[in-house]
Amino acid sequence: MNHNTTIAIVTANLIPLFGIFAGDWSVSDLILLYWLENLVVGFYWLYKKAHGHIKAGSSVLSGIEDVGFFTLHYSIFCLVHGLFVFILFFPDLADTVDGFAVMFEEDNGLLNLPVMLWATLNHYVTAEILFALFFLAASHGFTSWRELSGAGPRRDGVIYETPYPRIVFLHLFILGAGFLFMEGVLPYYLLALFVVAKTIFDLLFEKGP
Repeated sequence: MNHNTTIAIVTANLIPLFGIFAGDWSVSDLILLYWLENLVVGFYWLYKKAHGHIKAGSSVLSGIEDVGFFTLHYSIFCLVHGLFVFILFFPDLADTVDGFAVMFEEDNGLLNLPVMLWATLNHYVTAEILFALFFLAASHGFTSWRELSGAGPRRDGVIYETPYPRIVFLHLFILGAGFLFMEGVLPYYLLALFVVAKTIFDLLFEKGP
């Protein structure tokens, strides 16, 4: 893996670590940031998938079908993951976001899920989270550029599988952290340990097979 790639990944992940010790970040802030990062990851993989079709000279219909399927599949995955995150880590959600509780009581309430998630983001996403997300997005943009330019690891043929290990990793953490969160015993060093583990995961992920 390129030295500049390592610097970009480590630097971007140091900001949440700083937020934990200097900015008094909570587990909710951290998980929300990493859920938003999954959206960024999906965007770049969508771009790389479209770029691959253009470079290969694929038909327009083939490209639309492939990119469209990935968009639908990944969007649903992130939507369900986001719902799980917000319900588990934001217990005051029903009181702070109008209509969230009613969504589960109405017959067609789940159709309002995207609207409710957007309202939730508007309520909980802070300037500090956006600042950290900007650097994470820049890091993913840099590594994606290197991959498309031929300088980074190639993962052709596994576009659907590749983004999901990140979400699976976060799900495993959510199960453990969520339990500790509800018990009220989640010290800062455990949050910091998760950031370090996630950084190592990102480095291994970008290293490629």
